[in-house]
Amino acid sequence: MTKPQSALNVYITVDTETWCGGWKNIDQKFPHAFANYIYGKTNQGNFGLPFQLKLLNDYGLKAVFFVEPLFSMRFGKSYLQEIVGMILEAKQSVELHLHPEWTDESKKVIFPHIKNKREHLKFFSFEEQKELISLGIELLSEAGCEQITAFRAGSFGANDDTLRAAQACGLAFDSSYNYCIPECEIKAFSDIHQPQVFERITEVPMTTFVDGMGKRRHAQLTACSFAELKSSLDQAYKHKWRSYVLLSHSFELMKLAQSQPDKVVIKRFEKFCAYLNAQQDKFNTCFFNERLITDQTDIKQPIGVNIVPTAKRYYEQLIRKAV
Repeated sequence: MTKPQSALNVYITVDTETWCGGWKNIDQKFPHAFANYIYGKTNQGNFGLPFQLKLLNDYGLKAVFFVEPLFSMRFGKSYLQEIVGMILEAKQSVELHLHPEWTDESKKVIFPHIKNKREHLKFFSFEEQKELISLGIELLSEAGCEQITAFRAGSFGANDDTLRAAQACGLAFDSSYNYCIPECEIKAFSDIHQPQVFERITEVPMTTFVDGMGKRRHAQLTACSFAELKSSLDQAYKHKWRSYVLLSHSFELMKLAQSQPDKVVIKRFEKFCAYLNAQQDKFNTCFFNERLITDQTDIKQPIGVNIVPTAKRYYEQLIRKAV
């Protein structure tokens, strides 16, 4: 009798963060920014974090919310507690995300010797990165998180020291490796597609695929058609991968500039959730702290999709601009 194939572990990851559109007058801009980036406030309702959490729960899916906490060093812990509380109440997972450009905006000085803004974590030393990650864990803990297991650097701006710093802070997983993002300078791997152990931490890379035009693309909700996401999922299962990582953001279902819902992306997310729900024998959404990841070092090639799903993305992008 043929042994049934194991389900593909799907990690729906949502980078949860706020941004004031620049660094001038941020105290005045923050309330509006928080409403947009966290609640997804639009002229037709809210399509941010609460909407995403409800949709996931409606379809019985798990997701990992990488929450950025450094902003609270400027604006207060209550905002961070609000974010964490919503996620935990929905029984979803909170993990750590850092945008270190908030470091010099903190009301409490973090690094007295640093006078200029550093956009990416890779621009900090190993010891500085370790201190920032430790601070992030502490802030999330104070906001109600009992345990942090995984880390992702903001904008994937990480290097090898980031992995070492995360491990030194007691984290088991990192998900900062993204082949498609130039800001990622993790040199420990040349091109990985499945989780691999680096020293004593497991790197869980962003899923990337070759699109119908022959270009590498990461699996992000706003960057791919549903057909591309479905096809890449199916290909990953067919080739017996054990891990598929989708990227999204707390504000990704809206058009920020117009304060309008992005109806194309909302529909895309709904279809993605429905597909996962309907194919539970093949796809298992899970958290990092469930430790369901299997190391697969023999995967040498990215998955690929044909021209039809990619053509649908170009069509959908035209629709997004029109509606």
